[in-house]
Amino acid sequence: MAILILLIDHNKHDLDYIVDEVKRELISVSDNIESIIYKLSWHYTIVINMLRRKYPESPLQAFQVCTDKDKLVYDFLKEIDSPSILSMTITDLFLSFVKLVKLKASVSVSDYKADLEISSPQQNTKTFGSILKRTESFIQNHLREVIGGDKLYILIDDLDIDWNPYSQTQQKLMSALFSAVNVYLNEPHIKPIVALRTDIFKGLQVHQREKYGDLILKVEWNEELLRDFLKKRISKVYQDISVSDIDTKFFEGNIDGEDPIKYMIGYTLDRPRDLLELCKLAIKEASSKKANLISEVHIKDALDEYSLNRVIALEDEWKLLHSNLEKLIKLIARFSTHEQISDGYSPVSFHETLNRIRSYLLGVNKSNDSEPMWFLEKYGESESTPQDIVSTLYDLGIIYLVNEGRLSKQASDSRMPRIITTTTIKIHPMFSRYMALMIDEDKSPWLSN
Repeated sequence: MAILILLIDHNKHDLDYIVDEVKRELISVSDNIESIIYKLSWHYTIVINMLRRKYPESPLQAFQVCTDKDKLVYDFLKEIDSPSILSMTITDLFLSFVKLVKLKASVSVSDYKADLEISSPQQNTKTFGSILKRTESFIQNHLREVIGGDKLYILIDDLDIDWNPYSQTQQKLMSALFSAVNVYLNEPHIKPIVALRTDIFKGLQVHQREKYGDLILKVEWNEELLRDFLKKRISKVYQDISVSDIDTKFFEGNIDGEDPIKYMIGYTLDRPRDLLELCKLAIKEASSKKANLISEVHIKDALDEYSLNRVIALEDEWKLLHSNLEKLIKLIARFSTHEQISDGYSPVSFHETLNRIRSYLLGVNKSNDSEPMWFLEKYGESESTPQDIVSTLYDLGIIYLVNEGRLSKQASDSRMPRIITTTTIKIHPMFSRYMALMIDEDKSPWLSN
């Protein structure tokens, strides 16, 4: 039995590009028809990618003896003219399918059939309806036979690139993907896996969301997994150092009572990308000093650049939902003291900081696109308590809470605990370094501060 791993990602394109092109092609299509076309386009894309993986060449060329199963695949690929798409990316495939369609008259939603005319002269013998029907027929009648005893994992990734929860087109694309994947759930040898951020799934308009509950595997990182991940990655790059020797032949000494890896993990949002970034910068520092091992001085010297890079990365990650995040972080720093950033705030003092940010933003032109005006949606002029904005800052990982000695972070406690009078609100170390630099930057040598 073979195990086929099929990875579907956007490669050179992103979701926004798909949306723009689809809108151009389907400008006069009803909502129901859009959803159907998206769903079937995902089906088409998944099946073609699966067959391209299983049959990297034409089935008639790849095998000296052509079986009935090979002939099924060959006939299907030939009928949908797939030889011309062997080098296409996932986005190209999706769009090529959509672009076969140009509405001519009415469409019957009930049986997916349409009175359509094709828009490409090269496809003058094909119609959207025939390709649609052939693809569905192949999935229903022959896909299991073609897979045989093999196990196929379909991994669909990079769906968070430029995700805009307010875009109905993107919402339909995502919902259609879940509808398409649902078809394969009862197939014993086909396992579709959609990699998606939890915050995106929560905001997704998915029909019958509850039926996916038992199918969700939440990927969570902890210190042990991150440590193991980093050691294996280092050993893969520096092949003369085994995983078991990383602690002594790659790092040396402790930092503030912690081993180097544990110390670095404390500056992350418990994500591999953060840990890799900090380790990479520490290696650069060690290399510039011609050191043989990574030590405290190299890691600490890397923290300023690391903190800046992570703030920029976080802004890019959330730019559509929480724009100008870096500016908001600067505002928190501007209206805070060094002691508050390093040691934390009481609920009252953090409330005062947020009030000062709100007053500042209320005095800014609402059309100013360089300010985090969404802050006022969470904590507007009529709001007496800042619960919503504090919860958002917690979800973003910018702050964490300490309640009676218990530390609560978004990575480990997805729901923010209740804030009480004795709660300490702390800035995450990933951002506190950057904020401290911003405070110092604001202090003019020419003025009394």
